[in-house]
Amino acid sequence: MNYDHVYHAGNHADVLKHLVVLCFAEALTQKPTPWCYLDTHAGCGIYDFSHMKKQEAPEYHHGVQLLRAMSGNKPALCDKYLSIVASVNKTNTLRYYPGSTYFVRQVARQHDRLIACEWQEAAYLELKTTFHRDANVAIHHMDGYLGLKAFLPPKEKRGFVLIDPPYEADTDWQQTITTLERALTHWRSGQYLLWYPLKNRSHIMGWLRKLQASLQNDILIIELCPFEAAGNQLYGSGMVIINPFWKFKEQFMGVLDYVWQALSVNKKGYFRLLSLDSVVK
Repeated sequence: MNYDHVYHAGNHADVLKHLVVLCFAEALTQKPTPWCYLDTHAGCGIYDFSHMKKQEAPEYHHGVQLLRAMSGNKPALCDKYLSIVASVNKTNTLRYYPGSTYFVRQVARQHDRLIACEWQEAAYLELKTTFHRDANVAIHHMDGYLGLKAFLPPKEKRGFVLIDPPYEADTDWQQTITTLERALTHWRSGQYLLWYPLKNRSHIMGWLRKLQASLQNDILIIELCPFEAAGNQLYGSGMVIINPFWKFKEQFMGVLDYVWQALSVNKKGYFRLLSLDSVVK
């Protein structure tokens, strides 16, 4: 695998993904009982943009940077997200960007538990360094798909899972479905967040139909597309939300609208949040 997320950290896909992750973490914290978070492809704890080659065009310029620059009153969730980004940067200049596990840790309490899996050696070592003094975060050098089998169901009985593969291999698409089928047999009440890239619309629709046919849970689809679709280029991303908490759709729709207004290029593209059934019918 050649994927290195530092080139994509803080882009429009990360903004969507990390806002959803924060939303779920905050919702779970509304009740006093502990919860567990499992990240199957955790990556680095914190990404350092100075490691990028100078000729690379930073994708965060079209993601978190635009959200920071958006004027007017921000939704509370966006303020929380940006405050966490600011906390890892000593100045107003963006050099560092947190990974998913870091965002969740800023919301989790001392009796909540985080499990982060990462297969790539370099990313695993950086992740381990970020959380080396944190007893609430368990770091595992392992395939995240196997992590779902090994760590579910959690003893806390409450919590959520983020599945965020790079989709470098064509097999990732089918593996996400197979993995979710198996995970749900072990923990049917768990909440699952599955990220996916938007490139080929017909391929995505076929995959979503397979997902619908395989799973019987309450499922929502979120898509944020700041660009107009062009060829096989990444023009947006989506998230499959399995077992969303009560009123998640109502809470997140305003956030999604605000983020699209901030990130969209000349108001091209689109955003949507609706049931999987209505997407594939």
